Amino acid sequence: MLDRGLEGFEQSAPFRKMGQHSSPTGELFLTDVVVGRDRLLGETEKESGGGGRASAKDNFVSERAGTAAMALGVIEECLALSIAYAKDRVLWGKPIGEFQLIQLKLATWRWPVSTWRTSSSVTSRCRPPGAASRWPRPPP
Repeated sequence: MLDRGLEGFEQSAPFRKMGQHSSPTGELFLTDVVVGRDRLLGETEKESGGGGRASAKDNFVSERAGTAAMALGVIEECLALSIAYAKDRVLWGKPIGEFQLIQLKLATWRWPVSTWRTSSSVTSRCRPPGAASRWPRPPP
């Protein structure tokens, strides 16, 4: 764990990104930084296989699952808004949702959303209860 202002430690300005604005992302620059053992999180790489690194890697798995769930929510809302628009927008005296091409476009989006929803649901249920970041291995 490093404090701001530590000699040799610099942070870039946060990146501009499309999502997850509550989690700032930027670059960290370390130039000849020396810290004591009291600043280490978890185990060192020489002890028990590098607990700190393994913990960070496991956390990425959780973040990916969360990002997939957020993307699913966005896609479902886009589909719902598109269906509502197709019902409300009138062209040549009838809602555009009654036109075959619009129906095809909306139907084409329904099955990937359904597949993604199922996949996301199954993935979230694979996680053992109370496990912060460990995912079970698939059966042989």
